[in-house]
Amino acid sequence: MTIGSLSTTYVVATAHLLLSLAAIALTRYPVITTFHVVLASHALGFGVRPILAALAGGYTLYPVALGPEAYNRGLMYELVFILSYVLGYMLFRRRIKGPIAIHVNTTHITRAYHWSTVVGLASVLVIHLLSRGTWLPTARSSSITAAVPFGKLLFPLAVIPLSISIPLAYLVWQQGGKARAILPLTLGLSLVLLSLLYQRSFILHGFVLVLFFYERFRYKERMRLGYACAAAVAVFLIVLLGVLRPVTVTLLQQHRAVEQHAADNTLLGAIQSFLLFSPNFDSPDVFSVAIQYLEGNKPLLGKTFLAVPLRFTTPNLRHALGIGTATDTLNVFYWGDKYWTTRFGFAVGLPQELVINFGAVLLILGFIPGMATAMVDRWIWGLKYIRVSSVYALGAAFFAWGFTGDIAGTVQWGVAYLLLASAFNLVARVRLSSRSNCGAMSR
Repeated sequence: MTIGSLSTTYVVATAHLLLSLAAIALTRYPVITTFHVVLASHALGFGVRPILAALAGGYTLYPVALGPEAYNRGLMYELVFILSYVLGYMLFRRRIKGPIAIHVNTTHITRAYHWSTVVGLASVLVIHLLSRGTWLPTARSSSITAAVPFGKLLFPLAVIPLSISIPLAYLVWQQGGKARAILPLTLGLSLVLLSLLYQRSFILHGFVLVLFFYERFRYKERMRLGYACAAAVAVFLIVLLGVLRPVTVTLLQQHRAVEQHAADNTLLGAIQSFLLFSPNFDSPDVFSVAIQYLEGNKPLLGKTFLAVPLRFTTPNLRHALGIGTATDTLNVFYWGDKYWTTRFGFAVGLPQELVINFGAVLLILGFIPGMATAMVDRWIWGLKYIRVSSVYALGAAFFAWGFTGDIAGTVQWGVAYLLLASAFNLVARVRLSSRSNCGAMSR
C-alpha cells in the first residue's frame, strides 16, 4: 500500500470518520454546538468525500502534477490538525448544565426580522439595478463582487440579513401573534433570493441557527433535539441544497449544465453530484494544491497571515501591491491571472495556510482554534437573554466554523456580522412603546 494508492485513501478517510464520531460521542450533548458543526463538516469533507473520490477512481476537483500522492498527503496532514484541534477543545470544554431560562425580547426580534428582510431585499434590488441584471447566475462569468459595482459592500449587506432572517423568523414564530401571518411570504422570498445569489451555505447557516435555538429552548426535555432528528434534518437540508441550484437555473431558463459532471439518476450519482463533483466540502482537493505549491515554492513564513488586514480592501489593490492572502496565493498559483478578473476560486482553510507558510510541522497548532471553539460554545450555551445583537453575534460564531477555515475571510465576515449586529440592534430600539414585551422561553 503506497502513499498514492486508493487503499491509502480509504484507510485515512476512515480514520477521519472514526475520529469525528469519537469526538462527537465524547461531547454528546448538547447536539448543536460550533464544535459539532465543525466535526460534521469535517466528516463529510475528509471522510465521505475522499471515499466517494476513491470509488470514482481517485477523482479530484483540482488535479495537480503530484496526483493521488498529494491528495493522500493532504488527508494525513489534516488528520494531524484535526486531532490537535479535538484535544484543544477537550482541554477547555466545560460540561453544559441546564436548563437555563432564555428571555426573548419579542418586540425587538420582530422589528429586527422586518428590518433584516427589508435591508436584504433592498440590497439585492440595488445589486440588480447597478449590474443591470448581470448578477444573475446565468448572466455572469465572474463572482458577484466582481460583476457588481460596490459588490464588496452590497454582497454582505444582502446575504447576511437574508440568512439571519431565517432564525429570526423562527423566533418570531415561537412567540406567536399577528407577526406570523407574513412569515411564509417573506421567508420564502429570502430563500429564493439566497438561491439566486447561489449562497446555499448561507441558507444552511441560517437553518443551523434554527436548530440551535430549538435545542437551546428545550435542552434536557423530552422534546429536545436528538441525534436522529438532527441527522434527518441534515439529510433533508443537503437534499434541499442539492436541488436548489438546478431548480434555480431551470427557472432562469438556462439549459446548459451547471456542474462539470452530470450525475446519473441513482442515489450514489446524486450524492456524488453534491459531495464530489461540486466545490462543496472541497478542502481535501485544495490540500492537493497547497502541497503542489510547496514543490516549487519556498514556505511563505507567515506572509499570508500578515496580509489578513488587506482582505478588507479590493482584490485589485492586493494584486497591485503584490500582497495576497492564502486564498489569493493558491488560487493565482492554480488558476493564474484569471482569478483576479473573475474572482472565482476555492477557499483556503487554516490547515492549508499553515502548510504553505511553515510546512506540516506547525499543524499541531490546531489545538489553538480548538480551545477558541470551546470558549465560543461556553458563551453560546450560557446566553440568557436573546437580543437582536445576540442573534447576529451567534451568526458570526457559527460562521467562524471553529476558526478552521479561511482566516482572512473569517475575520472579514466576522466584522461584517458584528457591525450589522450593532446597526440592527439600534434600529430595533427605535420608536419602542413604553411596554417592553419580554417573553421568557424556558421549558
